[in-house]
Amino acid sequence: MKVQDQEVPTINEFMQAFFQDFKDALVKWDLVIRDNFMSSDHKDTFYSNYGKGLDTWSITEPIIKFLAYTELCKVYKIRPEDHAYNDGRMLDYSVYIQSDDHDTISEIGIELKWGAFTRKGLQKSSSIRSLINDFVKMKELQNDHKYFIQHSISSLELELQIEALNNQITDEVDGRLIRKWIPRLIDIKSFEIVGAMNEAKRFNLLLWSVEKR
Repeated sequence: MKVQDQEVPTINEFMQAFFQDFKDALVKWDLVIRDNFMSSDHKDTFYSNYGKGLDTWSITEPIIKFLAYTELCKVYKIRPEDHAYNDGRMLDYSVYIQSDDHDTISEIGIELKWGAFTRKGLQKSSSIRSLINDFVKMKELQNDHKYFIQHSISSLELELQIEALNNQITDEVDGRLIRKWIPRLIDIKSFEIVGAMNEAKRFNLLLWSVEKR
């Protein structure tokens, strides 16, 4: 696309940049939290079995959303906890490209999801069920473009592959649910974090697009 001879990114290209910035925001906060734990006088006693960063106790989905939002708001027009569903349910992120009116429906709607994976790098049944439940809900969103950002904590040895995870959707999900729309994994990013026993672990981020078939 071009506007007055200037290249305009596609929505997926825009989301790829957003996804990188989302990761960078969490890397920053992981290091801040880790530094606070490692600077504590109680790190070897009271906090000895706490994850030293994003793996610590009580890191919930709303906390992940808030930590990233505090960084993303510098660059993007983003509204958390938006009323984009017709039934009043809350959307995690509304991201605006053109409009400056946050009372309108944004071009992009994003839900955040925890995920869990097997040693073979596929989603556990509870994880894929949770993703599909939200996928069905997201089809009702008023936003033109819909995405998931799925996040998980794993060992460094776990390998996640886009093709295998996309194939799992078509192989294991009821075809009636994905007949017209399907969640398609378009990017994976990860970074190292420190676990409860000071071991290196991996924080995984997966970007899913809700697409017409």
